[in-house]
Amino acid sequence: MNTRILPLIYLFFFTLTAQAQKGYDISVQMKLDGNQTLYLAYHLGSKQYVAAEDSSSNGEFNFTGEEKLKRGIYKLVIKENMQVLEIVSINDDQHFELITTTPQNFVKDMMVKGSEENEHYYALAKEKYKLLTSYRAIESKTASADGTVKKDLENQLTNLTQKAQELQKEFIENYPNFLISKALKANIPVEIPTAKELGLTPQEYESKRLELFRKHFFDNFDLNEDGLIRTDIFYPLINSYLNNLYYQDSTQQKKGLTKLLNTLAVNPEMYKLTLIEMVNKFATVRSFHGVAIYAFLVEEYYLKGKAEWIDAPTLQSMRKSVEKIRSTELGKTAPAILLLNDKGEEIAIKNITAKYKILVFWNANKESSLTPLLELQQITAHIPSSELQILAIDKGENKNLFFQKVQAHHLSKPDNWINAFGQPYQGKDFSENYRNYGEFYYILLDADNTIIMRGNAVEKLANSL
Repeated sequence: MNTRILPLIYLFFFTLTAQAQKGYDISVQMKLDGNQTLYLAYHLGSKQYVAAEDSSSNGEFNFTGEEKLKRGIYKLVIKENMQVLEIVSINDDQHFELITTTPQNFVKDMMVKGSEENEHYYALAKEKYKLLTSYRAIESKTASADGTVKKDLENQLTNLTQKAQELQKEFIENYPNFLISKALKANIPVEIPTAKELGLTPQEYESKRLELFRKHFFDNFDLNEDGLIRTDIFYPLINSYLNNLYYQDSTQQKKGLTKLLNTLAVNPEMYKLTLIEMVNKFATVRSFHGVAIYAFLVEEYYLKGKAEWIDAPTLQSMRKSVEKIRSTELGKTAPAILLLNDKGEEIAIKNITAKYKILVFWNANKESSLTPLLELQQITAHIPSSELQILAIDKGENKNLFFQKVQAHHLSKPDNWINAFGQPYQGKDFSENYRNYGEFYYILLDADNTIIMRGNAVEKLANSL
């Protein structure tokens, strides 16, 4: 007998098994009425994506693909009514079955085959479902109860809540390497050291609380787990870090972003996603505060080579956008503007002679923009033109409406007021040098056209005039 045949057979069998397990093959079975579509969806940053979809008239859905799905906590969603049935962990086991009865009893009747993590998770979900059912039944009785009866019902609700928390804690402890465990743990509020543990007085401790929360913010979050990126946890978490632990001015936000990105640098995928999301977020914020943060991120990370994935054309576009931002910062000479006023006369900043000048950008198409414009007109109407002149530039695209608004609101009446329509003139477009900071904003210049103040709120400007 040839004893070499057996190892060869095992090798052949192993090869076939390995080939069969490539990609993903996930089936979902349940009873549905009529033809419906099921999504396998996931969160990534501020958006949601559909990884796979399948339609069925008999409730048998099959998600397949040649390439493995990226790790994450995905959601099963019925397209027709956007009902989220439950979550499903996509990890290394991507060949499994989910078998249940109806969407209404999706968790209660679930049976999992081929995925250890999802099998254990749905066992937990079933127990929590039972607790939730009991909770709702008791809660419905509390509205009509009073006295000791109500207190007893409230105690029962507290006990059920504690039981659910204990089940979840036990799950995390028993299966610490499960992606679902890491996601559940990430949702647990962090506990910072107490004043006694740190040897601090109450006053000293209070002054350090904010810094302690910053330091321990990610204690329950596994920074090495890429799969947490594709959950509904990651993006809200980083936003919470910035919004709750740092003031909303640009200086504090820059500090927070720097610490956040430094923390996430241990995981290149988390770092990349966060930087892209934050740049995209602040690129669309039409305020001086938001734009300052955008410029900081571009200069500090993209232009310094800390975003290796960026292509050359995009990088050049970002560089130009920051140059435009920097050109209208405090202390800079205002870029030239050449336009026609409402009388058809040529107007340029350099030809406006006054001790101070205000460039006002508004939009005749937006009533919300007209209100602060009229407020500014009222505030400045008494100031001599030798002291102050206002160049009000309509950023809208409706020239007829511009003239209507000017006439209807007597915008040409003050001697110190100049109205101009913002369409390109002699090949010059003011928007090439002036970024859009919203429907209404102003830039205050001195006699030499140096920018000394900027903003969106008229009140702040009025206090300085």
